[in-house]
Formats: sequence, C-alpha cells, structure tokens
Amino acid sequence: MLKVAITGNIAAGKSTVENILREKGFQVFDTDKIAHSILESSQDAISAFRDYDILTDGKIDRKKLAKIVFSDKELLKTLETIIHPLVKNEILKIFAANYDVVFISVPQLFEAGFESLFDKIIYVTAPKDLRLNR
Repeated sequence: MLKVAITGNIAAGKSTVENILREKGFQVFDTDKIAHSILESSQDAISAFRDYDILTDGKIDRKKLAKIVFSDKELLKTLETIIHPLVKNEILKIFAANYDVVFISVPQLFEAGFESLFDKIIYVTAPKDLRLNR
C-alpha cells in the first residue's frame, strides 16, 4: 500500500487536489472530517473543557470551542492532546483496509507528528494573496 498525505496552508487548494484524486478513482480521506466526528462525542473533551461553555443541546459546539482554544495556546494544546491520538487511530484503521493507494488530507500533518505514517507527502501551496482572497 502506498500511503500519501496531502497537506498545506489554509485555502491553498487541498480540497481541489482531493476532488481531482477522487474523480480519478482514488480513495481519499480527510482528517478534519474525522476529527469533527470524533469531537462530536468526545467525553474526554467535554471533561477537559467542563469549566467552559462549549455545549449546545448536549453536544460540543465547535464554534464555541474554537473561540476558546484559538485564544489560548494551552487550551489548544489540551484539545490536540485529546484529539490527535484518536485521529491517528482512525488513520491506522484506514491503512488496515489495505488499499493499493490511499490519500489522506492532514492539514496539521507536521504539527501532529503524523508525517512518519506516510510514504509520500503532497504539499499544496498557493500565493498568500490568493489564499487571502479565498
């Protein structure tokens, strides 16, 4: 199995690359979607942020949580400590499916320390002014 990560800055065009690969028939997964799914039911995250207003209708409200963690680096680190190992487990489950080639979009590839899981890395880039316009 060839394991390929797709990464790059925000608004660089990762989704476009993913869509092209899907159109070509490749298996493409997105760790942002995986993380969002994990976060919906994460009792560990609910417990870690119990002193903050992060719930709406009993579920984690990602907008509320984002406002909190992106204004405090320590709280962001707490969240990443909870989510990154769970995302890694999901990546390993994808690898266990034994596709010939699999592409996984990992926006925080290097920050999470996941680069060693992959055989190849596609780094998507675009000029800063274009990314800002997007």
